[in-house]
Amino acid sequence: MKKTGLLLKIFMVIFVLGLSSTNIIMAQTLKHSYTFEDGTAADIVGGADGTLHDDAVVEDGRLILSGTGYVSLPGEDINVASYESLSVEVFFSQAAGVSGNSTLFCFGRTNHDPGWPMGVDYLIYQPTRGGDDNFSRFAISTLNTENPWTTEVGANGDMITDTRTHQVVGVLTETEITLYLDGQFMSTEPLEGNNALSAISNEEVFIGYIVYLNDAKWQGEVYEMNIFDGALSAEDVEQRFWDFMGESYFDPTLSELSFNRGVLTPEFHPEEQFYDLYVPYGTTSVAMNTRSSANGAEVVVYDGAGNLLPADEDITFTEDGIDLEIVVTALDELTELTYYVYINHDPGQESAALSGIDFSAGALTTEFDTDVTNYIAIVPYGTTSVDVTGIPMWEGASVSGGGSITLTEGTGSTSISVTSEDGESTLTYNIDLYVTEFRANQELLIQHEASGFVIGESGEEYNVTRIYHAINDEPSILFVFEESGVDGQYFIKNQNDLYLTLVPDPVWDMVMSENKTDDLDSSRFVVNEFEPGRFRIIPVGRINEGGRYIGTNNTNLEGGVYSDKWLDNELAIWSIKPIEQLVSPYDTYLSELSLDADINLHPSFNMHIDEYYVILPTGTTSLTFNATPRDENSTVSGDGTHEVSGDGQLTITVTADDPEYTRNYVVNYMEMSELTMQHSYTFADGTAKDMVGNAHGDINGGTIDNGTFISSANGHHITLPAEEIALNEYPAITLEAYITSDINGGFTMLAYFGGASGSNAYWMQPTRGGGDLSSRTEFGSTMYTHSVATASGPRMVDGAQQHLVSVLTYENIYWYIDGQLQAVTETPDDLLIRGISTENAWLGYGGWNDPSWRGTLHEFNIYKGVMDEQEVALRAQEWPTHTNASNATLSEIMVDSDIIEGFSPFVMEYTVFLAEGTTDIPVVEATPFYENAGVVINAADNLPGTTTIVVTSADEEYSNTYTVEFVVLQGEIDDASLSEIMIDGVELDGFDSEVLSYSVELPSGTTTVPAVTAVANNPGATMVINDADQIPGTTTIVVTAQDGITQVTYTIEFTEEPTTNIPGETKQQTVVFPTMTSGSFTVKSEAIGSTISVFDIQGRVISRILMASSEQTIDVPSPGMYIILVENNSNVETFRVIKTR
Repeated sequence: MKKTGLLLKIFMVIFVLGLSSTNIIMAQTLKHSYTFEDGTAADIVGGADGTLHDDAVVEDGRLILSGTGYVSLPGEDINVASYESLSVEVFFSQAAGVSGNSTLFCFGRTNHDPGWPMGVDYLIYQPTRGGDDNFSRFAISTLNTENPWTTEVGANGDMITDTRTHQVVGVLTETEITLYLDGQFMSTEPLEGNNALSAISNEEVFIGYIVYLNDAKWQGEVYEMNIFDGALSAEDVEQRFWDFMGESYFDPTLSELSFNRGVLTPEFHPEEQFYDLYVPYGTTSVAMNTRSSANGAEVVVYDGAGNLLPADEDITFTEDGIDLEIVVTALDELTELTYYVYINHDPGQESAALSGIDFSAGALTTEFDTDVTNYIAIVPYGTTSVDVTGIPMWEGASVSGGGSITLTEGTGSTSISVTSEDGESTLTYNIDLYVTEFRANQELLIQHEASGFVIGESGEEYNVTRIYHAINDEPSILFVFEESGVDGQYFIKNQNDLYLTLVPDPVWDMVMSENKTDDLDSSRFVVNEFEPGRFRIIPVGRINEGGRYIGTNNTNLEGGVYSDKWLDNELAIWSIKPIEQLVSPYDTYLSELSLDADINLHPSFNMHIDEYYVILPTGTTSLTFNATPRDENSTVSGDGTHEVSGDGQLTITVTADDPEYTRNYVVNYMEMSELTMQHSYTFADGTAKDMVGNAHGDINGGTIDNGTFISSANGHHITLPAEEIALNEYPAITLEAYITSDINGGFTMLAYFGGASGSNAYWMQPTRGGGDLSSRTEFGSTMYTHSVATASGPRMVDGAQQHLVSVLTYENIYWYIDGQLQAVTETPDDLLIRGISTENAWLGYGGWNDPSWRGTLHEFNIYKGVMDEQEVALRAQEWPTHTNASNATLSEIMVDSDIIEGFSPFVMEYTVFLAEGTTDIPVVEATPFYENAGVVINAADNLPGTTTIVVTSADEEYSNTYTVEFVVLQGEIDDASLSEIMIDGVELDGFDSEVLSYSVELPSGTTTVPAVTAVANNPGATMVINDADQIPGTTTIVVTAQDGITQVTYTIEFTEEPTTNIPGETKQQTVVFPTMTSGSFTVKSEAIGSTISVFDIQGRVISRILMASSEQTIDVPSPGMYIILVENNSNVETFRVIKTR
């Protein structure tokens, strides 16, 4: 074990810090710098601000990339190809586990000609490389568009395999390429062939991404990135490394040292090296937590004999204790400091702990821990009493309690107290006992907790298990747990005499088989009741795989059941119950529901589905239902013939012999409309305004010229208001686009409506990746099951003007290209337009992390109804043409001769902050995008005030209005604090502007909410005061600073002074008894008129009752845990109760 004297280490720190204070004059020009200090990717030197993509985020002065997001920089503005030589410096830390070809930064472009996105004319730095490349690499390849990797020249260095903070510097000159890591020279290679700085493309600059678009994105944090015109020298690089890393680079101290048990003496301090840890008698392991003061400093632990102890494992020891040496090595890999911890046991005579609890039947639901004092134990079905014995940790300790415990109505409890031999300490353990409902050789249902459905067999040839409604007379869902010969392991067989079985391939599938498998571990299951009435089930064959419990992927009806869930997955929790607890004694299902004529239900009738959709042919005036109950003794109402028009809803009700038992089937109907344009984006006025409806688009990059939207780089797209468009409310949809494609490789989206990653989404896809030379339109939804419908055609032709139409109905999906039908596909029965999500809508972008589509969008239209084949063919010939004579946008706004910050032709509203005391109204000037457009500027009348700029197109068809609001600062712009809060005109006692929460006690019986007023520190801030609804209650004051962004909320909680009959004694208003029973519960309260609400364990309301007297009887429908909430004007009380049968 390497050890160095502490004084020597401190001297080294002082010496190196002394070196770092030397000033070195650098012969380079810093052109661009990204420090992320302002919460954005702003360039604080050159103004070439970056754009965050996907989930990239800037927090606390660092750019955080998860492997999904990245940053793009404006390559044309940076223009490294114009530099005589180039130096790129980045300070970063990489996420754990990054491998393969990962790219920290990249300059270049993407060539899509090969049919895949290949990088060309690039300069990259890769902290990790794939294959056998055990190094990092700063590399260039230019003027090779066929196989650029074969002519790549690079300088290699150590591969980054840790999460420490690193500096990388890449230097490129006319003759060589050089790499430095952490201030140290790595390697230099001469430039060869056509590789040259001047040939690097300015098209794309990325942080965390590469122009080989199929490669994975980088994961980690970037603290600073600098781009120099000129070559940093080795001395420059080292100097900058020391300056950035600071003293922490040489810091070998811990900032935290703690243990989960015992008392550390003295209290931890980074400069204190020697400690004693005294742990309770009998302790055999402790968990240690350490944190180095410098992120990434190495921490290793040895025992007293110099043996290295495993990281991330508990430290184990005998009754003799253990000595620890904790060695911290600073980031410089030289400076060390050792902490010493001597672990000893407290004397046994002081122990008041148990080492375990024994039961004559049953067991604890969790592993016993001597420090945990509250437990639940489950005992076998039918148990009426159980012996509970506490085992003391020290044999001289006294134990009382436990013994033979009688179980009443399936429950009981006991306490065990332990007193130490010296009589100084007593510890009490509490055990609640429950009798399980689970038993072998009894017909039971296996209910999925998250959905309420039960396991059953699909009946398909490959007889997988799914979740279904629980119903009477269905043998496929009734199971018996057969003893397997191994304690706690069962065969699970349904009433069709089929066994639940784990298949070998794929290993997570669960099927029903006629026989047990030869490998019995695939047919045996461990059933673990980890809480009363809650179970986890796992095949014996998967126990050693870290836990692969059976569960579902979602809560959908008929969703599959698989053996692939981790222990903490909420979709892998079950209850096991007799059928009478889940199924009504009366059958209220329909066996048939159909319509007359050629009108279809969507989805097709299934007795378990209670809501349907119907599309009425235009002009339909009546609708006839035919409904048959499964139980001939039940009656049906709401069937027969109904008059209908437009959109509406009808209900068919099944009523059992006992009229308290009913079931409703709801049918929503919509009349098919004539083809009607709902939304149109022509870009004629220079914006993405909706020319028909009000669903105006927001432009994210790209330009509009001559009435077309031009997407020329990755990230350019248009966002549409999906909820406003609401495609899911259409009886049929037609999407129409006029486009000219640029070069696109891989998967791109022209139009996308729905959730992320294709969830409940409908889209138009002009190109596909992976060698698929097709285009397609597709709709997928999980409204019922996961269903997809696709229609495909040829890939779009680069540079060609093309007309695309997608039509989606409740029956089919159609794909047209240039007026010709390419494909029509029948939609699955359970794939409904109603299932389209209104989460997102984009033009030129999609729900996956694919590049945005590049090309020219001439027009995009959304119709309600079906565009037929003849209409499509006609419209394909009517190409839209617009000129800039229709453009009504600006190319520039100037305020007092300076370009307004954040200007974009598509942003219509601006706010300009003026210095405090400003009285002169700024002069606004504006330049139209098209020189012949008209511009009228209406100056603000006073300050604060708003100047408007009205732009009218040259053809006088369109106009847009820009506004510039002038706000005069009053104090700090981001100050959202208060200087005063008044309660009923009296200053709030103890008010402090930095304290946000207050509590005010009012006299008992107060019913009027006090009036709250406040004064902001900055007069320009705005306030919204939300008064409490009642007493007790909370009033909030939401203060928004003058910047319109910073917001602070103050809260004042009003409570009542408690009333007591006896000083020091609080009287509970409400009692509930019993808390465990197989019968009814009684609520007793003096507050007559209280509202009683009963919730099940999933939060669903079971019943709600108004108390008419001081006592109220509560009945719940089935065994389980319930929450009873009792509310009155001045009090809310909650009670947990359990019904055992």
